[in-house]
Amino acid sequence: MLRRTISAGCFRFQFYSDSIVRIEHSPGRLFRDDATAVICNRSPESAEVSEIRDGNMLVLSTPCLTIRCNPDSSHFTADDLIIKWRVRGTLRQWRFGDADDANLGGTLRSLDCVGAGKLPETQPGVLSRNMYFVLDDSSTPTIDSATGGLIEQHDRNYRDLYFTAYESYSEALRSLALLAGKIPMIPRYSLGLWFSRYFPYSDNDFREIADRFDDLGIPLDVMVFDVDWHRHGWEGYDWNTDLIPDPESLISWLHEKGMKVSANVHPGGVPDQDTHAPQIRNALGLPADKPIRLNLADKNQAEAYMNLLHRSIFDQGVDFWWIDGDAARMNGLDSQHWTNAVYYEFEKRYSDARPMILSRFGGIGSHRYPVGFSGDTRSDWSALKYEVEFTSKSGNALMPYWSHDIGGFSGNHLDSELYIRWLQFGALSPFLRVHSDHGDRAPWEYGDKVSAAFMAIYDLRKGLIPYLYSLCYEASIKSLPLLRPIYLQWPDDEESYSHSGQYMLGDALMVCPVTNPASRGHAHLDIYLPEGTWYDYWTLRRYKGGQVITYSCPINRIPLFARAGAIIPSMALSEKTVNPCPDPLTIHIFYGEGGEFTLYEDDGSTQANERGEYALTRFTAKHENNLVRFIISPAEGTFYGMRSTRETVLCLHGVSQPAAVILDGKEVYFQYDEQSARATMSFTLDCSRGAEITFTNTAFADQVACMPALEVSAALLASEHENPPVLVVSALCEDAGNYDGLTFTVNAPQDWKLTPRHDSRPNYRTFDLGIPRRQMTGHHTIEVKASIDRMRAEAGIDWAYSSVTDFIVIGTFDNTDNHGMDVCYGPETDFGFHQSQDGRNWVHLSEEAIVGDIMPLRYIDLTRHFGPVNDVVAYAITYIHSESPRDVRLDLGSDDGIIAWLNGKEILHAPEPGPAAPGQFRIPVKLCAGWNQVMLKIGQIFGDWGFYFEIKKEDGEPAQGLRISSTI
Repeated sequence: MLRRTISAGCFRFQFYSDSIVRIEHSPGRLFRDDATAVICNRSPESAEVSEIRDGNMLVLSTPCLTIRCNPDSSHFTADDLIIKWRVRGTLRQWRFGDADDANLGGTLRSLDCVGAGKLPETQPGVLSRNMYFVLDDSSTPTIDSATGGLIEQHDRNYRDLYFTAYESYSEALRSLALLAGKIPMIPRYSLGLWFSRYFPYSDNDFREIADRFDDLGIPLDVMVFDVDWHRHGWEGYDWNTDLIPDPESLISWLHEKGMKVSANVHPGGVPDQDTHAPQIRNALGLPADKPIRLNLADKNQAEAYMNLLHRSIFDQGVDFWWIDGDAARMNGLDSQHWTNAVYYEFEKRYSDARPMILSRFGGIGSHRYPVGFSGDTRSDWSALKYEVEFTSKSGNALMPYWSHDIGGFSGNHLDSELYIRWLQFGALSPFLRVHSDHGDRAPWEYGDKVSAAFMAIYDLRKGLIPYLYSLCYEASIKSLPLLRPIYLQWPDDEESYSHSGQYMLGDALMVCPVTNPASRGHAHLDIYLPEGTWYDYWTLRRYKGGQVITYSCPINRIPLFARAGAIIPSMALSEKTVNPCPDPLTIHIFYGEGGEFTLYEDDGSTQANERGEYALTRFTAKHENNLVRFIISPAEGTFYGMRSTRETVLCLHGVSQPAAVILDGKEVYFQYDEQSARATMSFTLDCSRGAEITFTNTAFADQVACMPALEVSAALLASEHENPPVLVVSALCEDAGNYDGLTFTVNAPQDWKLTPRHDSRPNYRTFDLGIPRRQMTGHHTIEVKASIDRMRAEAGIDWAYSSVTDFIVIGTFDNTDNHGMDVCYGPETDFGFHQSQDGRNWVHLSEEAIVGDIMPLRYIDLTRHFGPVNDVVAYAITYIHSESPRDVRLDLGSDDGIIAWLNGKEILHAPEPGPAAPGQFRIPVKLCAGWNQVMLKIGQIFGDWGFYFEIKKEDGEPAQGLRISSTI
């Protein structure tokens, strides 16, 4: 019979379906019906349940589960609860307390400090090869149904478990959403480009950054204010008007340029000097002699905190909060979870704008409050690799939305290869948010070549916005993450469990981020393609699935494959990210199999979608003999801003030239590009009627026609241990056979010497690169040309050099309690170094003058030369030669304090300790004609020790034609 609730002695069972059961055990037989902070659905459905007695055991059976329990046992043990179920004919069993030995992993609270040396295992998710999961909600506070406040649970003998068995992984995710709530839609703008940095930016800095991104053709969608918007450290709600004199004016300007604004907050504290402190004390009756530390688990404190401290910031235009901590204290409560809930629900009530926060994970149920902030990772290859695996695996815990610091947070300057590879992953992940504590996340900090790569990455991302936004809807309705482990789509393919470094983006695209440096120009990966037919997204080379392929990838590409039958809607690059209904809409279809896709659209910015205001348009591709029929169904639903008609472009990829294209029964004009094997047609779509398009007499395109003729790449392999640096050039052509007849031409700047090395590989050439000893700032280019069988290709390395790395350093001197920064040691007396001076150690760093990659930005690491020392200072000296007097800008950064002199005159006095960042101090100076002496005094307290030194023009570009030498 159908049963919803069965009470038996100390047990109560509530059924949500044949395979989902809530199990309560209470010696006092006190059961609970209110929702908890984690489980929001306390309304069981019903199931077909039979009930029999077997001695002292009660046996409950559904079509899926057999539950044996001892209702009279007041002590809950493994023998008191046994559940059995079948998965594809195999009987499985779980006893209370059993661990799951086949769990596929889930997510973590954060990735703080993750990188080389710290790569933690994730917490369990709900996907398991044992095909079950158990949630323990025993100690979680309940939510008072009348007041909405939290009620702490004190009965330690009470147990509240949810057991779910499932036939498929997707069913498991839907089951979790049934219990803990669905994934909400995020605002459309969040899929665009975010900029953030831990740095005291001023009003003018924010405007300059926004304008520079606009000038590159990659406009920002989100600008983030990190902690320095606060007047009093990391807390409080007074604006730092020294940096941002008129917050409303700045935010309004950013809004007019199409950006949303987020502000960082470390929740719970209000400094005494903050002007809001008296108000919050009076409202809550807090004593004047104690610091204000609010507890957001207290409903009254939470409401006062949000209304008195945050509402005014919203009124000034801030769109959402980046919550960099937690402040909800109650036994059994995940503090981060409830902190997130308080902020998200306040945003939801504040206006009809669609809410969003950026915050760390607070356990199961956190998916209700997107977006996840993964924390302060290290800036290294191991962190990138970890993020790739972590992000796809997090969907196993119903956490589809993670925003990473693209490029990592802490560490030294990224080389251009790691920077580009991290951006590529970001472009094909939920969010593209650049951030760090040391800068160098803006493309212009790397020169023209990297800026071009950034633009290509941005173009890829922006074009996919309609596809990605539809995947967000799929996450909300079907509980499927955007990034999916291969086994989620191919659970019976054993090989799919062995390739955690690649993932599906939706069900159409296979993404394989490059997470290791390329040793010789191209990255080489082993990539698994499951059953079916696959296309290289870039070249349209066709692969048969069910195999591991070895794939070669140049720096400007991320390995990306489209499944035959894939349907991918895209938008024009000229469209705004926030445009809810792009016109034209381009639909890409990959030939070879049938496929389906549902395009989701709404206004993108309000909560109207929760009121049913959205539209769904179903696309279906059918292969019938040599015909391809593509059906666009009439749009279902409406929303504000929806178009009644729009220009639509169909691109059928990987196909031979069709005989004709027929639109709704009439033959129409189409174009065919043999080189790209693409048939294209366009028309005006009546969204209320839909359309049917037929491509006739089709077949797979010839493979050769889809292949690029020749690719060439160049890379500098240089470090302070590789002297001279090595230039490696390589060519790649799938049809070149043994590469007989391959020739290279390499042109380097004048006075640079190329000495060939022996290289046995037929498609590589290796050279020792000799660079004049005296460093020259500005732009340098190495051009590489390759040819074979009448095919030609070119590549180059643009070396836009602004860093100064040629120094004489002397030290160390005492700096106990940082007092050494005030002491005038020997080098300061005559602004010259002498070998006899104090018997100190001398270090000549001239070998670093030839170190770099596409655009070297070098961090001078003094611990590498003096060892791990504390409480010291050292001096660094170099000389800059200018042909004539000229104005330049010296960009300095130091860990810890720094004092700088130019030609004996102090130009910077910043003795206080702190982390280094490029461009931390920007000092306009005038160079004299001839040689100019620069001396730096670098303090060290503990930890990292080093500095950055760049010479730029006033506009931030590398200064041209200056010579650098530490000895003259």
